[in-house]
Amino acid sequence: MKHLTIKHFLTIYTDRLKMQEEGITNPTSEMIIFTKKIIALLSTLPEDDIVKLTEMNLIDENGTVLINFTTKKVFKKQ
Repeated sequence: MKHLTIKHFLTIYTDRLKMQEEGITNPTSEMIIFTKKIIALLSTLPEDDIVKLTEMNLIDENGTVLINFTTKKVFKKQ
């Protein structure tokens, strides 16, 4: 997948959380918590930073895994 910015993903997950809270989508409580954790992490990063989306991870320019979508883990940026 091509490289996109933090702002791109922050917008997507903010919109997803809004839909979850409004009942437009009906994910599990675990998924809602995961969405909130993603937003919390992405909100701390510069919006113009470039990240890469793979099948399982969101990775920063240095190759650090920020989010693992398979295990639903969000890692703090060092």
